[in-house]
Amino acid sequence: MPIDLKLPGYPVEIGFAGGFEDLYFRRLAQLVGPLIDDRQQAHRHIEVAQDKQKTRHDGKIQERKYAIGEKVLLRNFRAKKLDQKWQGPFYIHDIGMNGTYKLRNINGKVRKKMVHADQICPYCERADD
Repeated sequence: MPIDLKLPGYPVEIGFAGGFEDLYFRRLAQLVGPLIDDRQQAHRHIEVAQDKQKTRHDGKIQERKYAIGEKVLLRNFRAKKLDQKWQGPFYIHDIGMNGTYKLRNINGKVRKKMVHADQICPYCERADD
């Protein structure tokens, strides 16, 4: 078996006076002994990989700030296959805490719920030809 390449399959000790129990526990210690060190090493490797993934993810995040009166589009999370993915345009009515905004539509009606900045995007009007 592959483990026999690293550890011998049968404890070969000439003149060993112990019984079967002693051989069993020695073999068990031989197989299970390095597991604790291997688990700790794997845990350290996982932490390093997670830190790399976090820094890569945080580097891609772009925090966007909006001003009152700026036109934005609101993401439509209930959109089906052929529905529009964005609703709007809306105006920024009020700025809340932690990147949240209160929106109002073109007619002046204010939405009840606050919206986080990653649920909206800037609205660019088309130029008339």
